[in-house]
Amino acid sequence: MIDVVRLWLGILVAVAVPLGLPARRTNTAVRCVFTATYAAYAIFPALPLGKALITWLSVVGIGVAAQITVRRRTTAADKTLDRDDLARLAHRIWQAHRHVVYALAGLLTLLPVVAAVHFGRRSLEVLGRVLADDRVAIVVSGLLLAVFTGGDFVATAVRPLIRRLAERGADIHQIVPTSAYIGWIERTLVFTFVAGGHPEAAALAVAAKSLTRLPNVDQHPAGFGEYVLVGTLSSLLVAALTAVVVRLALGLSPV
Repeated sequence: MIDVVRLWLGILVAVAVPLGLPARRTNTAVRCVFTATYAAYAIFPALPLGKALITWLSVVGIGVAAQITVRRRTTAADKTLDRDDLARLAHRIWQAHRHVVYALAGLLTLLPVVAAVHFGRRSLEVLGRVLADDRVAIVVSGLLLAVFTGGDFVATAVRPLIRRLAERGADIHQIVPTSAYIGWIERTLVFTFVAGGHPEAAALAVAAKSLTRLPNVDQHPAGFGEYVLVGTLSSLLVAALTAVVVRLALGLSPV
């Protein structure tokens, strides 16, 4: 049963996570590589080789088609005034920070190679066991869904509030990037603590964020407090629910 959860959750990550990454109109090749790589990680340890290859090709095809569809819809949406500013803003955010993301991805890719060179065959055996471990795969998939795909859920919830703030003269070019990065960290912490069976620690993380954000409410136009509240609650909800699902999939209690 757990291998089935690994399979379907991994397929969902391979298709959905690239659609939630910044700058959807660019770097399609990078997102396609992620889809192919993560689909292979989720599928091949769970299925016989023949079925795994067919399933992997199907998932990659679906993922690429979905990304092309989203790109076309984003291009069409850019023609409408109310979405153009947000699309351009997301593009600028990605262009400003993409090198950091690429550097981190490169380091994560090199870690197994460095370990193999330093520790030899033993490190490869350990790496193989980790990659084949269904429980590890389920936790990793849940974390990626909570952090990145959950960001789409949060963005949908706060989009009307962002437009309202922009109409009131708020500098959304400063507010939105900061909120996005805080949201990634927030969902990572909440998911980790709840999935690890320590929801009280997740509450402390949310409280710490509130203490740093809410004192600045008076420095922004009316509606900023509502924006922070809705963003925090929606981010907390998606991360906690994903962590609970992961715990149930692992055969653990919800909390």
